[in-house]
Amino acid sequence: MSSSTGILTEYYMWASNAIIIGMALVLPLTLRIKFRFRTKELFIGSLIVMAIITVFSSITSKGEFVVVSCLIFGVAKAIAMTVMILPFRSMISPDGNNSRFYAVLYPITISSSQVGTFFTSNFALNIGWQAVHYYSAGILLIAALISVIFIHNQRFGKKLPFYRIDWVGVLLFTTALMSLAYIFSFGKQQDWFNSPYILRAICFVVVSMGVLIIREQNIKRPLLSFKLFKIRQIRYAVILLTAQGLYMGMSSLMSIYTQAILGYNWMNNASLNLMTLPGIATAGFVAFYWTKHKLPIKMYIFSGFAAYFLYTVALYFLMVPELNISQLYLPQLFNGYGMAALFISILIYTVEKIPHDIIMQSGASVMFF
Repeated sequence: MSSSTGILTEYYMWASNAIIIGMALVLPLTLRIKFRFRTKELFIGSLIVMAIITVFSSITSKGEFVVVSCLIFGVAKAIAMTVMILPFRSMISPDGNNSRFYAVLYPITISSSQVGTFFTSNFALNIGWQAVHYYSAGILLIAALISVIFIHNQRFGKKLPFYRIDWVGVLLFTTALMSLAYIFSFGKQQDWFNSPYILRAICFVVVSMGVLIIREQNIKRPLLSFKLFKIRQIRYAVILLTAQGLYMGMSSLMSIYTQAILGYNWMNNASLNLMTLPGIATAGFVAFYWTKHKLPIKMYIFSGFAAYFLYTVALYFLMVPELNISQLYLPQLFNGYGMAALFISILIYTVEKIPHDIIMQSGASVMFF
């Protein structure tokens, strides 16, 4: 998309982060949104919004428009996922066992993401990336039509107004996260602290986050709750999440190596990512067995980091100009296991024995890490 439109790659990096930020914004508002609208309204509305933005992203030539569109896309995606996950959770775990639910949910979502990337890359290579957007929008609209028929039109509960939402807090939280995402996306291109734009963004982050923290501690109905960080296991979980993020960054390093040194295109990289599927499936089976027998979750976390460690060590010794792509299959298996195992185990470790209402208010701040 970047080479075709002339938009800087950094804008697409910023837009990718904006999707996650949009999803984080919805998390504290989930219950109020569920009580305000009907299930059918939420799901169909989200699908239509995503379809419109998908088409818009294929025709715009302004990087700023792409970023704002992706932020809205993330909000719509989070709402649709919330509507879909609640009944899915009751089917997978009728007794409310969160551990079993996460052991099934994450392998499915991570695997579908890898498969989706493969097909998207394949279609983009053969029919063009614009056509991929049009087909994706069409699939979303078909899903919306199916939802008109099969989704019930009942309310989740008593209708609640929106005026009690801390909209100032939403604005401050968005400003802080989007400014931080800008710094990470454009830092190298803008020469970091030598750029007035980067310095201005740093000021936005510090001021917005500072005002947000002070405000949320002194209003009656805060958007975010920082009570979660008083719990010891949450502080440990944040450290684990940060370490996992560092390991996940290794995949981008491998993509750079395979494209710049070995000369593979994005289709080869997408095919290589499919080799994470056996590892992801293995992590799911292990998690299901682990939670069924109530084994210590710390050892499962250790197995995830051990797999990532083996992945990085293997890459260190394998990265030579004569490397064959088949030699990367085993490291990718370790990569898939480590990614899925840590997503599942850290989440189980984080939410275990924590009240649901605190998680909903605090989850967005944890997603920050």
